[in-house]
Amino acid sequence: MRPRALAAIAGLSTVIWMGVPVTASAASAQTFTIGVDHTDPANQQLDANGRSTAPPGVQPRVFEYTDFFTRSIKVHQGDTVDFRFAIPDHLIQLASNEAAARQLLPLFTPDEVTAVEGNALGSGGPKIVLGPAVFLGFGGSPTCGQTFAGACSFNGSVPSDPGFAAPSPDWFVQINAAPGSYTYFCHLHPGMRGTLNVVRGNRDIQSQRQIDQQSAAQFRRAQRDAVGLYDEANQVEAEQHDAGPTVYNVNVGVTSRDRHIAIHDMLPSNLSLKPGDMVRYHWQTNVIHTVEFAPVSPFGADCETSYAPINDPNALPTCLSGALEFNEPSAIAPFEVIGDSGSQVSGALLAGTTDSGLIVGSSYAQYYGALGADHWSVKAGAPGAHQYFCAIHDWMTGTITVGS
Repeated sequence: MRPRALAAIAGLSTVIWMGVPVTASAASAQTFTIGVDHTDPANQQLDANGRSTAPPGVQPRVFEYTDFFTRSIKVHQGDTVDFRFAIPDHLIQLASNEAAARQLLPLFTPDEVTAVEGNALGSGGPKIVLGPAVFLGFGGSPTCGQTFAGACSFNGSVPSDPGFAAPSPDWFVQINAAPGSYTYFCHLHPGMRGTLNVVRGNRDIQSQRQIDQQSAAQFRRAQRDAVGLYDEANQVEAEQHDAGPTVYNVNVGVTSRDRHIAIHDMLPSNLSLKPGDMVRYHWQTNVIHTVEFAPVSPFGADCETSYAPINDPNALPTCLSGALEFNEPSAIAPFEVIGDSGSQVSGALLAGTTDSGLIVGSSYAQYYGALGADHWSVKAGAPGAHQYFCAIHDWMTGTITVGS
């Protein structure tokens, strides 16, 4: 989700969880390692700076495994869990109730709609106000858990402190909760969760070797499914009804049905059209993206009747109309920060400044309410090659070539 969110893939590609077998005994506290996401060098074609390593002119494959390796673990009170990030694009937490924890640390909230302030142009739904969870990890560090000695504590009654990879790929949490079932989950990717079972000291639990074996098998299945998902989504699909325009479908990222795979590519990335044809973009369910034919910052200020991109963090954005809203300051600015609201409605004619705005996948509505449509379209007009990209994941690119 963060700009260049997978930029550290190459730097972390050597991080794998080759755990040392331990004896499953309650005699002494143990540490268990759970993988957060998974490296896949063949299908994560970005270097340490987030630049493509694919051949020139080819969109890189970027597979993300929005999953925990493993999704279920048993521990005793006093044990420690080491969440090891293979990819830094995650914000995780432990809680007894995931939905309640998300409300305490929201990603988004729908903006108010008034007689003056309308909906976002792109999604047709309310403008998206960015919550405190979005800003964690921007240049900061977790409040605890970066070392084993400084582990966070989870007592089960309140959510743990949030954890992310900055700068260490490991986040340690000591489990002090009473016996019971709890959840570990990622705020950024709905559906990415696992179950923490705290059992009494006389109960047997798994070893790290067993966790590693289960995780390896889990990844092999996920990798196989991801390749198939990519190939299926990369096919050109067009449909026409009666005398209407021909409509081509493009996937703005692809998510598996179980939401454990998230592919960050425009698929298919190149289309040849004639004037009047339509391109319908479909957003993946558990990630946010933009589709832009001209560069616009994905985050900006709410000016009531307009959107002001944040291009300089040290200066107040300039409103084209309306005024900055200082009565609802964000975590990073004295004014309300929202996602790009888009430059035109779905279905409008493609122009040089066409921009969908920030559109979120359908899975977020379960926690944050209706946030607009998860699809958007443009109509082909002037002949030529029209390139577009996602402002959040800037390796996601595509081209619409309109013939005469």
